Amino acid sequence: MGRRTKENKLNFISGSAEVFFEIVRLENGFYSNVELSDYKVLIRFSVRNEWLDYKRFTSEIMTFGALAEFRDMLNNIFNGKLIEPAAVCFSKPDIMFTILPRFRIKREKGGECDKEYMELQDVFANLILKFADDDGFYTGEKYVLPIYRGNLELLAGFLNLAVPRLERQWESARRRVKTEFKTDVPPKNPDPEKQKEPEDLKEPEVNEEDVKETDNGDVEPLQRVS
Repeated sequence: MGRRTKENKLNFISGSAEVFFEIVRLENGFYSNVELSDYKVLIRFSVRNEWLDYKRFTSEIMTFGALAEFRDMLNNIFNGKLIEPAAVCFSKPDIMFTILPRFRIKREKGGECDKEYMELQDVFANLILKFADDDGFYTGEKYVLPIYRGNLELLAGFLNLAVPRLERQWESARRRVKTEFKTDVPPKNPDPEKQKEPEDLKEPEVNEEDVKETDNGDVEPLQRVS
């Protein structure tokens, strides 16, 4: 069974089909009013065998929230926290996963009472591809590829690397935008000398002895003769 995984690329063989999955990046741009879970994820995905050559390179299928949910679902199955069948629904139904774990009850003798717990016996998933025509309308045709435990463990490990990488990308974009649009903040302790009013904006000081009262009650400056 051929397997190859990196932080953002996964390749494995399931039955007669070769599966390739690459998580490229979050969609271009950063919007402060958009939650990380709502960001679309650009993916490259393909399934190939003797009869099928399925390829998708798009950001219209998965959001970050759905991808993180898929990661958590796989982790919970292998940690024994999820024992029921589950399905992953993405933004569009081009790609779907149904996960079918099989557990059994184990008993351990512990003195006066036995301890029971659920043990994962096996797990497999169905990768479901739905086909659309050239106009984007779904034809009702689909392809179902079983994926067994070994490759699901590989997929879980891959998502445990890829999801944090996208989180780091988002945090980096947030910091960059905040830095670029940061406004100037006045100093907390300004120099008192710099806060003085310019001389040409001050009102001139006038002494009472320097003015005289006119007949109509107004005052006017006295002209001194030197």
